[in-house]
Amino acid sequence: TKVLGNDMYEVTDISNNTSNHHRKDLRVRKRHSIAIGHTSDDKAHDRHSMQHFTTQELMWLEDYMRNNFPSDIPFGHIRIFYTHSDNAAQHFKNTGAIHYFSTLIKERGGAACTAFVYNFGAPGHGKGPYDGIGGRWKSKIDQCIVSSTDSGPLDYTDSHYIKNVKDVYDALVHHFEKGEHRNVQLAGKNPIHKYKFFLNTFDYKPIERPLNEKFITLEGIKKHYQYAIANEGIVNMRQKPCWCPKCMKALSKPSSGWSSTPYQIAGCKSLSRQHGANNSAYEFTKHSCAKIAGRNVAEVAEQIRHERSTLNNVCAELTVGEWL
Repeated sequence: TKVLGNDMYEVTDISNNTSNHHRKDLRVRKRHSIAIGHTSDDKAHDRHSMQHFTTQELMWLEDYMRNNFPSDIPFGHIRIFYTHSDNAAQHFKNTGAIHYFSTLIKERGGAACTAFVYNFGAPGHGKGPYDGIGGRWKSKIDQCIVSSTDSGPLDYTDSHYIKNVKDVYDALVHHFEKGEHRNVQLAGKNPIHKYKFFLNTFDYKPIERPLNEKFITLEGIKKHYQYAIANEGIVNMRQKPCWCPKCMKALSKPSSGWSSTPYQIAGCKSLSRQHGANNSAYEFTKHSCAKIAGRNVAEVAEQIRHERSTLNNVCAELTVGEWL
Protein backbone atom coordinates (compact mmCIF):
# COMPACT_ATOMS: atom_id res chain seq x y z
CA THR A 1 0.00 0.00 0.00
CA LYS A 2 0.98 3.64 -0.50
CA VAL A 3 -0.40 6.59 1.47
CA LEU A 4 -1.96 9.23 -0.81
CA GLY A 5 -3.30 11.58 1.86
CA ASN A 6 -6.78 12.46 3.14
CA ASP A 7 -7.17 8.83 4.35
CA MET A 8 -6.76 7.54 0.80
CA TYR A 9 -4.41 4.66 -0.07
CA GLU A 10 -3.05 3.24 -3.29
CA VAL A 11 -3.22 -0.57 -3.22
CA THR A 12 -1.17 -2.82 -5.51
CA ASP A 13 -2.42 -6.41 -5.81
CA ILE A 14 -0.50 -9.57 -6.66
CA SER A 15 -0.95 -8.92 -10.40
CA ASN A 16 0.53 -5.40 -10.07
CA ASN A 17 -2.84 -3.74 -10.63
CA THR A 18 -3.25 -0.51 -8.66
CA SER A 19 -6.41 1.04 -7.25
CA ASN A 20 -7.29 3.75 -4.73
CA HIS A 21 -9.33 3.09 -1.59
CA HIS A 22 -10.49 4.99 1.48
CA ARG A 23 -8.99 3.83 4.75
CA LYS A 24 -12.36 2.73 6.12
CA ASP A 25 -12.80 0.34 3.21
CA LEU A 26 -9.55 -1.51 3.82
CA ARG A 27 -9.71 -4.62 5.92
CA VAL A 28 -8.17 -4.30 9.35
CA ARG A 29 -6.05 -7.33 10.25
CA LYS A 30 -5.62 -7.96 13.95
CA ARG A 31 -3.08 -10.30 15.42
CA HIS A 32 -4.52 -12.79 17.90
CA SER A 33 -1.86 -14.90 19.58
CA ILE A 34 -2.63 -18.13 21.43
CA ALA A 35 -0.13 -20.06 23.54
CA ILE A 36 -0.96 -23.72 24.14
CA GLY A 37 0.92 -25.96 26.55
CA HIS A 38 0.77 -29.64 27.46
CA THR A 39 1.63 -31.25 30.78
CA SER A 40 2.22 -34.98 30.95
CA ASP A 41 3.94 -37.62 33.06
CA ASP A 42 4.77 -39.47 29.83
CA LYS A 43 8.41 -38.55 29.24
CA ALA A 44 8.80 -40.26 25.86
CA HIS A 45 9.25 -37.25 23.60
CA ASP A 46 8.45 -38.83 20.22
CA ARG A 47 6.22 -38.30 17.20
CA HIS A 48 3.30 -40.04 18.94
CA SER A 49 3.26 -37.40 21.68
CA MET A 50 3.46 -34.65 19.04
CA GLN A 51 0.54 -36.21 17.15
CA HIS A 52 -1.53 -36.55 20.32
CA PHE A 53 -0.91 -32.92 21.28
CA THR A 54 -1.57 -31.62 17.75
CA THR A 55 -4.92 -33.43 17.54
CA GLN A 56 -5.99 -31.91 20.86
CA GLU A 57 -4.85 -28.44 19.85
CA LEU A 58 -6.56 -28.44 16.45
CA MET A 59 -9.90 -29.62 17.82
CA TRP A 60 -9.79 -27.01 20.57
CA LEU A 61 -8.61 -24.25 18.21
CA GLU A 62 -11.41 -24.90 15.74
CA ASP A 63 -13.97 -24.77 18.55
CA TYR A 64 -12.38 -21.57 19.86
CA MET A 65 -12.59 -19.98 16.40
CA ARG A 66 -16.19 -21.06 15.89
CA ASN A 67 -17.12 -19.34 19.15
CA ASN A 68 -14.96 -16.22 18.82
CA PHE A 69 -14.15 -15.74 15.13
CA PRO A 70 -16.95 -17.49 13.17
CA SER A 71 -16.37 -15.42 10.02
CA ASP A 72 -12.78 -16.73 9.83
CA ILE A 73 -13.86 -20.37 9.86
CA PRO A 74 -16.89 -20.44 7.53
CA PHE A 75 -16.80 -24.22 6.94
CA GLY A 76 -16.54 -25.08 10.63
CA HIS A 77 -13.01 -26.42 10.19
CA ILE A 78 -9.59 -24.97 9.42
CA ARG A 79 -8.90 -25.52 5.72
CA ILE A 80 -5.76 -23.43 5.24
CA PHE A 81 -3.13 -24.39 7.77
CA TYR A 82 0.56 -23.47 8.01
CA THR A 83 2.75 -25.24 10.54
CA HIS A 84 6.31 -24.35 11.47
CA SER A 85 8.60 -26.32 13.73
CA ASP A 86 12.27 -26.92 14.35
CA ASN A 87 14.23 -29.61 12.58
CA ALA A 88 14.06 -32.28 15.33
CA ALA A 89 13.82 -35.66 13.60
CA GLN A 90 12.64 -37.63 16.63
CA HIS A 91 9.23 -36.00 16.94
CA PHE A 92 8.74 -33.57 14.01
CA LYS A 93 10.74 -34.27 10.87
CA ASN A 94 10.23 -37.93 10.05
CA THR A 95 8.09 -39.93 7.63
CA GLY A 96 5.56 -41.03 10.25
CA ALA A 97 4.99 -37.46 11.45
CA ILE A 98 4.56 -36.13 7.90
CA HIS A 99 2.09 -38.93 7.15
CA TYR A 100 0.11 -38.00 10.25
CA PHE A 101 0.04 -34.36 9.14
CA SER A 102 -1.37 -35.47 5.78
CA THR A 103 -4.25 -37.28 7.50
CA LEU A 104 -5.51 -34.05 9.07
CA ILE A 105 -7.15 -33.03 5.79
CA LYS A 106 -9.53 -36.00 5.88
CA GLU A 107 -12.07 -34.44 8.28
CA ARG A 108 -11.61 -30.94 6.89
CA GLY A 109 -12.87 -31.31 3.32
CA GLY A 110 -10.20 -33.58 1.84
CA ALA A 111 -7.50 -32.88 -0.72
CA ALA A 112 -9.69 -30.77 -3.01
CA CYS A 113 -10.64 -28.28 -0.27
CA THR A 114 -7.57 -27.94 1.95
CA ALA A 115 -4.14 -26.32 1.84
CA PHE A 116 -1.96 -27.76 4.59
CA VAL A 117 1.71 -26.76 4.55
CA TYR A 118 4.48 -27.86 6.92
CA ASN A 119 7.69 -25.80 7.17
CA PHE A 120 10.86 -26.67 9.06
CA GLY A 121 13.47 -24.29 10.35
CA ALA A 122 17.12 -24.68 9.40
CA PRO A 123 19.29 -26.84 11.68
CA GLY A 124 20.75 -24.90 14.58
CA HIS A 125 18.14 -22.12 14.31
CA GLY A 126 15.26 -23.57 16.29
CA LYS A 127 14.71 -20.72 18.75
CA GLY A 128 11.59 -18.59 18.52
CA PRO A 129 8.98 -16.80 20.67
CA TYR A 130 7.62 -20.15 21.86
CA ASP A 131 10.92 -20.86 23.62
CA GLY A 132 10.51 -17.67 25.61
CA ILE A 133 6.91 -18.53 26.47
CA GLY A 134 7.93 -21.99 27.64
CA GLY A 135 10.68 -20.41 29.71
CA ARG A 136 8.16 -18.19 31.46
CA TRP A 137 6.02 -21.20 32.33
CA LYS A 138 9.00 -23.08 33.78
CA SER A 139 10.07 -20.02 35.78
CA LYS A 140 6.57 -19.66 37.19
CA ILE A 141 6.56 -23.27 38.38
CA ASP A 142 9.96 -22.70 40.02
CA GLN A 143 8.47 -19.65 41.77
CA CYS A 144 5.51 -21.73 42.95
CA ILE A 145 7.84 -24.34 44.43
CA VAL A 146 9.79 -21.67 46.32
CA SER A 147 6.59 -19.94 47.43
CA SER A 148 5.07 -23.15 48.81
CA THR A 149 8.26 -23.74 50.78
CA ASP A 150 8.82 -20.21 52.11
CA SER A 151 5.30 -18.78 52.37
CA GLY A 152 3.10 -21.79 52.98
CA PRO A 153 0.70 -24.05 51.04
CA LEU A 154 -0.72 -23.08 47.64
CA ASP A 155 -4.48 -22.68 47.40
CA TYR A 156 -4.72 -23.58 43.69
CA THR A 157 -3.28 -27.13 43.60
CA ASP A 158 -4.74 -30.36 44.99
CA SER A 159 -1.71 -31.13 47.13
CA HIS A 160 -1.19 -27.43 48.01
CA TYR A 161 2.37 -27.88 46.75
CA ILE A 162 4.02 -28.81 43.44
CA LYS A 163 4.35 -32.56 43.78
CA ASN A 164 3.13 -34.05 40.50
CA VAL A 165 2.08 -33.26 36.93
CA LYS A 166 -1.49 -32.39 38.00
CA ASP A 167 -0.13 -29.74 40.37
CA VAL A 168 1.96 -28.28 37.54
CA TYR A 169 -1.13 -28.18 35.30
CA ASP A 170 -3.26 -26.51 38.00
CA ALA A 171 -0.58 -23.89 38.68
CA LEU A 172 -0.22 -23.00 34.98
CA VAL A 173 -4.00 -22.73 34.57
CA HIS A 174 -4.23 -20.52 37.63
CA HIS A 175 -1.43 -18.12 36.70
CA PHE A 176 -1.91 -17.97 32.92
CA GLU A 177 -5.14 -19.45 31.55
CA LYS A 178 -7.23 -17.82 34.30
CA GLY A 179 -4.92 -14.90 34.89
CA GLU A 180 -4.23 -13.33 31.49
CA HIS A 181 -5.03 -9.85 32.79
CA ARG A 182 -2.08 -10.07 35.18
CA ASN A 183 0.37 -10.85 32.39
CA VAL A 184 -0.62 -8.51 29.56
CA GLN A 185 1.90 -5.86 30.59
CA LEU A 186 4.73 -8.40 30.32
CA ALA A 187 4.08 -9.15 26.64
CA GLY A 188 4.99 -5.76 25.14
CA LYS A 189 3.81 -5.15 21.58
CA ASN A 190 2.94 -8.81 20.95
CA PRO A 191 0.69 -9.89 23.82
CA ILE A 192 -0.63 -13.41 24.27
CA HIS A 193 -4.40 -13.06 24.01
CA LYS A 194 -5.29 -16.58 25.14
CA TYR A 195 -3.57 -19.34 27.09
CA LYS A 196 -4.73 -22.96 27.00
CA PHE A 197 -3.29 -25.98 28.80
CA PHE A 198 -3.96 -29.70 28.42
CA LEU A 199 -3.34 -32.48 30.93
CA ASN A 200 -2.33 -35.93 29.72
CA THR A 201 -1.31 -38.69 32.11
CA PHE A 202 -1.01 -42.47 31.95
CA ASP A 203 -4.47 -42.61 33.54
CA TYR A 204 -6.13 -39.59 31.88
CA LYS A 205 -6.11 -39.19 28.08
CA PRO A 206 -2.90 -41.21 27.66
CA ILE A 207 -0.71 -40.97 24.57
CA GLU A 208 -1.23 -43.97 22.30
CA ARG A 209 1.64 -45.66 20.50
CA PRO A 210 0.31 -48.10 17.87
CA LEU A 211 2.55 -51.07 17.16
CA ASN A 212 3.95 -52.31 13.85
CA GLU A 213 3.40 -49.13 11.84
CA LYS A 214 5.35 -48.94 8.59
CA PHE A 215 5.49 -46.20 5.96
CA ILE A 216 6.95 -45.64 2.52
CA THR A 217 10.11 -43.74 3.40
CA LEU A 218 10.29 -40.13 2.24
CA GLU A 219 13.55 -40.02 0.34
CA GLY A 220 15.58 -36.86 0.92
CA ILE A 221 13.57 -35.76 3.94
CA LYS A 222 16.69 -34.34 5.64
CA LYS A 223 17.31 -31.93 2.75
CA HIS A 224 13.73 -30.71 2.23
CA TYR A 225 12.17 -28.01 4.41
CA GLN A 226 8.72 -27.29 2.94
CA TYR A 227 5.90 -29.81 2.45
CA ALA A 228 2.51 -29.17 0.83
CA ILE A 229 -0.03 -31.94 1.37
CA ALA A 230 -1.43 -33.28 -1.92
CA ASN A 231 -3.51 -36.06 -0.39
CA GLU A 232 -3.41 -38.45 2.51
CA GLY A 233 0.01 -40.06 2.33
CA ILE A 234 1.15 -37.91 -0.62
CA VAL A 235 3.20 -34.70 -0.33
CA ASN A 236 4.74 -32.10 -2.61
CA MET A 237 8.08 -31.10 -1.12
CA ARG A 238 10.93 -28.75 -1.97
CA GLN A 239 14.32 -28.11 -0.48
CA LYS A 240 13.87 -24.43 0.34
CA PRO A 241 10.70 -22.53 1.26
CA CYS A 242 9.72 -19.28 -0.42
CA TRP A 243 7.13 -16.78 0.83
CA CYS A 244 6.90 -14.41 -2.12
CA PRO A 245 3.35 -13.27 -3.05
CA LYS A 246 3.05 -15.85 -5.86
CA CYS A 247 4.08 -18.71 -3.58
CA MET A 248 1.77 -17.52 -0.80
CA LYS A 249 -1.14 -17.45 -3.23
CA ALA A 250 -0.35 -20.92 -4.59
CA LEU A 251 0.21 -22.46 -1.15
CA SER A 252 -3.11 -21.06 0.06
CA LYS A 253 -4.89 -23.30 -2.45
CA PRO A 254 -5.02 -27.12 -2.69
CA SER A 255 -1.87 -28.65 -4.17
CA SER A 256 -3.64 -31.85 -5.21
CA GLY A 257 -3.85 -30.52 -8.76
CA TRP A 258 -0.11 -30.11 -9.21
CA SER A 259 0.16 -32.83 -11.82
CA SER A 260 3.72 -32.33 -13.06
CA THR A 261 6.81 -33.23 -11.07
CA PRO A 262 8.98 -31.31 -10.58
CA TYR A 263 6.43 -28.52 -10.21
CA GLN A 264 7.29 -24.84 -10.39
CA ILE A 265 5.02 -22.14 -8.96
CA ALA A 266 4.57 -19.65 -11.77
CA GLY A 267 6.15 -16.30 -10.95
CA CYS A 268 8.06 -17.54 -7.87
CA LYS A 269 10.59 -14.83 -7.03
CA SER A 270 13.20 -17.35 -5.89
CA LEU A 271 12.90 -19.32 -9.13
CA SER A 272 13.22 -16.16 -11.20
CA ARG A 273 16.58 -15.32 -9.61
CA GLN A 274 19.79 -16.84 -10.89
CA HIS A 275 20.64 -19.64 -8.47
CA GLY A 276 22.67 -21.71 -10.88
CA ALA A 277 22.71 -25.38 -9.97
CA ASN A 278 20.59 -24.74 -6.87
CA ASN A 279 17.64 -23.33 -8.79
CA SER A 280 15.87 -26.70 -8.46
CA ALA A 281 15.79 -26.16 -4.69
CA TYR A 282 12.58 -24.15 -5.21
CA GLU A 283 10.84 -26.81 -7.32
CA PHE A 284 8.31 -29.17 -5.73
CA THR A 285 8.55 -32.90 -6.29
CA LYS A 286 5.77 -35.33 -5.39
CA HIS A 287 6.47 -38.22 -3.02
CA SER A 288 4.55 -40.87 -1.12
CA CYS A 289 4.68 -41.35 2.64
CA ALA A 290 1.75 -43.80 2.70
CA LYS A 291 1.23 -46.14 5.60
CA ILE A 292 1.75 -49.74 4.48
CA ALA A 293 1.32 -51.54 7.80
CA GLY A 294 -0.53 -50.77 11.00
CA ARG A 295 -3.87 -49.41 12.09
CA ASN A 296 -6.42 -48.27 9.42
CA VAL A 297 -4.30 -49.33 6.44
CA ALA A 298 -7.13 -51.33 4.82
CA GLU A 299 -9.64 -48.55 5.51
CA VAL A 300 -7.47 -45.91 3.82
CA ALA A 301 -6.81 -48.13 0.81
CA GLU A 302 -10.53 -48.77 0.36
CA GLN A 303 -11.28 -45.05 0.63
CA ILE A 304 -8.72 -44.26 -2.11
CA ARG A 305 -10.17 -46.95 -4.37
CA HIS A 306 -13.68 -45.60 -3.81
CA GLU A 307 -12.63 -42.01 -4.55
CA ARG A 308 -10.86 -43.04 -7.76
CA SER A 309 -13.84 -45.10 -8.89
CA THR A 310 -16.22 -42.21 -8.23
CA LEU A 311 -13.95 -39.77 -10.06
CA ASN A 312 -13.65 -42.10 -13.06
CA ASN A 313 -17.43 -42.48 -13.24
CA VAL A 314 -17.95 -38.71 -13.13
CA CYS A 315 -15.30 -38.11 -15.78
CA ALA A 316 -16.85 -40.70 -18.07
CA GLU A 317 -20.08 -38.67 -18.15
CA LEU A 318 -18.43 -35.35 -19.05
CA THR A 319 -19.24 -33.83 -22.40
CA VAL A 320 -17.39 -31.25 -24.51
CA GLY A 321 -17.29 -27.91 -22.69
CA GLU A 322 -17.64 -29.38 -19.20
CA TRP A 323 -14.78 -29.62 -16.75
CA LEU A 324 -14.10 -31.08 -13.32
